[in-house]
Order: sequence, then C-alpha cells, then structure tokens
Amino acid sequence: MAAILWDDVEMYRKCVNFYLYAYDNGTIAHYIDGDTGQCQESGRDQQHTVLGIGALSAICEIAWKQGNDLYSAYDNRVLKGYEYTVKYNLGYDVPFKTWTDVTGKYSNWTEISAVTKGENDGVDTERGQCWQPVFYMAYNHYVNRRGLSMPYTAELLETYVEDEYDGGHPSFGPLLFNDLD
Repeated sequence: MAAILWDDVEMYRKCVNFYLYAYDNGTIAHYIDGDTGQCQESGRDQQHTVLGIGALSAICEIAWKQGNDLYSAYDNRVLKGYEYTVKYNLGYDVPFKTWTDVTGKYSNWTEISAVTKGENDGVDTERGQCWQPVFYMAYNHYVNRRGLSMPYTAELLETYVEDEYDGGHPSFGPLLFNDLD
C-alpha cells in the first residue's frame, strides 16, 4: 500500500513481482498448494491459516484496484486456499500432506490442525477464532466479478456475517465487497 500511497511505480512493481515469483513462504506459489488448496499453516492452526489467506486476498484486492489481477495467479490459487480451508472448518474431510516450506520452520505437521477450529474467540459465541472477516472479499471477486464457484465459502456465508471491526482485516464485508469492478 505504501507504493500506491507514494505513487512509487518501481516499488509497486517489485511488490507484485515478489508476490508472484519470490522464493518466500508468504508468496502465492509457496503458501497454498496448487493441487489441493492446502495452506502452509493448515497443520499449525486454523486461525493463522485464515489470517494468511486473508492477507493474500487483501494484496490481490489492492492490486485489482490498480488494474492488476493477482487473484488469478497460479490458476486461482487464492480461491483454492479459501475453499480448502472453509471446507475443513465446516466439518468436511480434506486431504493433507506434510510438506517442506522455504525456511523449514513450518514442516513438522503430519495432519491438519483442529486448533481454533470452531473455537470461540471470547467476543461472540456464534463465531470461532478461525472465522475472521476475510470471506466476502474473495467471494466477491471470484463469484460476483468472475462468475466462478466457491460452494464451501457460499455455505459459510449463509450463516456468517462480517459485521464487526477486526484490526487484522477489512471488516463489514457485505458493505465493502459487493461490487463487480
């Protein structure tokens, strides 16, 4: 965002290039598995997994407003990460494989983590910690703008409402992320 705020085209290009091609855990190629949608932190806990996909979609949304489609990178990999994560957290079975990340720090998990899956965050008894306000942004892009399918995210959004401020992600999803542009 700083590159956009400062109108620094070179910095912006470096950021886009990093997101797409860098050898780092936080890049799209390394955070979400292209075959299954499993996220790097799926074995850690669900709260951090959702935090990660939320950060990736925020990057994609900012770039989209600048005229760059990062959402479609690597065959819509952000969509795959959302659907995998939501599917698991709604109680469906998903495949899991142990993998080695770029640093080797997040490679010891042999099964998907149930930590924070459906747990209450102490604020709202209806929502678990893993449900952070990140779902409308990706859903709006992939379903409303692009006409793609996100059945598990749609199922979640039938009951989940992003109506509270969250310091880590843009909230008020239906209000902010309900456009076609």
